[in-house]
Amino acid sequence: MSASFLCVLSAMFVCVSGHYPSYEYLKKYCGRQMTFTHSLLLGYDRHTNIFPANFKCGLHLRTPDLGWRVQVTLLDLNTKMTPGCHLVSLHVIGDVIEKHGVCGREAPKVLYRTQHSSVDILLRTGLLSTWGDFQLLFTSYYDSTNGSCMRDDFRCNNGLCISTHLTCNGYNDCGDGSDEMLGGCDETVDDITSILVVCIITQVIVCFALGQCLFRRRLTLIRVLKTTVSSV
Repeated sequence: MSASFLCVLSAMFVCVSGHYPSYEYLKKYCGRQMTFTHSLLLGYDRHTNIFPANFKCGLHLRTPDLGWRVQVTLLDLNTKMTPGCHLVSLHVIGDVIEKHGVCGREAPKVLYRTQHSSVDILLRTGLLSTWGDFQLLFTSYYDSTNGSCMRDDFRCNNGLCISTHLTCNGYNDCGDGSDEMLGGCDETVDDITSILVVCIITQVIVCFALGQCLFRRRLTLIRVLKTTVSSV
């Protein structure tokens, strides 16, 4: 058990070192504020993909780092497409406000970048309930100065600076993909896969060894009982 436990801890350490964004849900935080560090994934709800009728749900998101801004990437969109998005619409409200929001089944290839440290998300529905879901990626960033970033932050090819922890995590945090083009990105994925395979093999071996131990103990107990009965 201890070997299997240590193996799982190793896999968790590798995954955490990649700093995958945490996942939250808009419905849970309706009308509230949320602070995120580095990156965040946002969906609609954990348990359902039904939008109620006459629904209006807003969320104010901000990054606590002074001088940092917010980039919003619409990774996935799956709602009904209607003229003017009157049945359901998703709005990203920053420096540029989309009048009708977005809807449909294809995420538009658009990145929203604010010029301040916060952004608002708004989901609206019409007179009828409908189905749908979406996935937004929020990344905190700032513009590089004279081609360089502060501290150990990562400089994207497009001139943005993001946390170096966001590189090689499987998400396009830069907006141009340069944070996922580093030489070690494939190695990180391979390392995680290798550790998980070793974990599975180790767990099978441990379970087999424990089964053998229990079987031998049972045989020993049966022999002791037989000896005791015979002696009586």
